[in-house]
Amino acid sequence: MHDFETAIFDALATAMEALFPGVYVVSEDLPGDELHFPLVKLVAADISPDAASAESGDMEPRTRIEFQAECYSNRSRTEAKALAKACDELMRSWGWRRTSMMQVQNADRTIRRYVARWRGSVDADGMVAR
Repeated sequence: MHDFETAIFDALATAMEALFPGVYVVSEDLPGDELHFPLVKLVAADISPDAASAESGDMEPRTRIEFQAECYSNRSRTEAKALAKACDELMRSWGWRRTSMMQVQNADRTIRRYVARWRGSVDADGMVAR
């Protein structure tokens, strides 16, 4: 398995912090009393061998990874959408293919949330193929 989750998270966090000063970028859920906004949570939703590139041997040539970003704002839907759009532009510029992006109703109606997902197949050098 080629694990580039941390590298992608670090790159996205650095870029988002430059684009949106004060944004919090996390990789796991936070307790309610530790939430800060605006917030982007990026996780690898699925990591699996790429069956299309399977060969015999110990290491698969490519690993399929699906990332999910949840973008939250306590100010406006526009801010949450801008966060999601920026994540999308970054991920696509790195070779990831977006599979979905939508507004999702949050349990707390004062918080707006957009969720986006991307897929790609990564080789041992971190090169992404759609």
